[in-house]
Amino acid sequence: MFHAGLLLHQQRKPLTCLVKIVGLTLVPTAVQGVFSTDGDLSVNSISGCITFGVLLLCMILQYKLKDSRILHMFSVIIALVIGTVTAWALGGTDFSSVGSAAWFALPEPLHFGAPQFNFEACLLMAVVYLFVLLDTTGTWFTIQAITGEPMEDERIDRGTIGEGLGCLTGALFGGTPMTGYSSNAGLIAITKVASRRVVIAGGTILVMLGFCPKLMAVITSLPTPVINGVFAMVCMTLISNGVKMIKDTVMDDRATLILGVSVMCGVGTMILPDEVVQAAPQFIQYFLSSGIAVGGAAAILLQLLLPEVSSESSKCAVKKDDAVTAAAAV
Repeated sequence: MFHAGLLLHQQRKPLTCLVKIVGLTLVPTAVQGVFSTDGDLSVNSISGCITFGVLLLCMILQYKLKDSRILHMFSVIIALVIGTVTAWALGGTDFSSVGSAAWFALPEPLHFGAPQFNFEACLLMAVVYLFVLLDTTGTWFTIQAITGEPMEDERIDRGTIGEGLGCLTGALFGGTPMTGYSSNAGLIAITKVASRRVVIAGGTILVMLGFCPKLMAVITSLPTPVINGVFAMVCMTLISNGVKMIKDTVMDDRATLILGVSVMCGVGTMILPDEVVQAAPQFIQYFLSSGIAVGGAAAILLQLLLPEVSSESSKCAVKKDDAVTAAAAV
């Protein structure tokens, strides 16, 4: 964990391109979640597109009514409610699991038995954790671009430690490893709410939901196309903020090469044939399943391999390019 955090301290600059990669690599998930989900294609398409349209309308109204804090905060909930009602009217919802779920239940520690030490499994999880941390780091820098808050080394340390403790706690109670989902960064851009108090309150609510299976069943019963209709808008927001962040960066030849290669590697994972992925070792399969991790690894590797040009050399290169452009225009 310490070495992973140290790596992020040294390579924070190339990781800014992850903001754009996050949005681009999540687009197929959103689109397939609307049109490739099990069920009636027409119902899925209508409910997903209506959800997307309602959220888009709310964002347009946010632009027109910039002082409307209520619209900013509840736009996602409004879209989810209208999308779910539409799916229910068309017969595309199933809340049968809500009735059979209990109101209260305690999580069971070590649900799958006592932990066992296996060197190969530990080595695999160490590599996987590095990939997960690269993925989460992209989310952190995305939030930095949206909120304007600086990503200091101390915050990276706290985030790295929190990521590790979350994974450990989740495993002890039979859950999946905890990580920060990049879609949350897009929700911050949509709702304009980035207060840590709100995040803490949201975490508290999630903890309470963990003791109430019935409420969890309500959330998990929301139609998948409706959720992905919101997710599609989140992807659009992430891509827009990624472009904005890159625009504010000085783009010399070195930075342009790092950006191009990292984006190509990240987006390339979306069209990589399944047989190629399945033929790779298990930890490589996990690595290739995350375009954010692939793009981030490519950016860090190029950052280490390519020599950094001094500011004076960059200015001379820019002046030379301007002179060539002017001569060509004449």
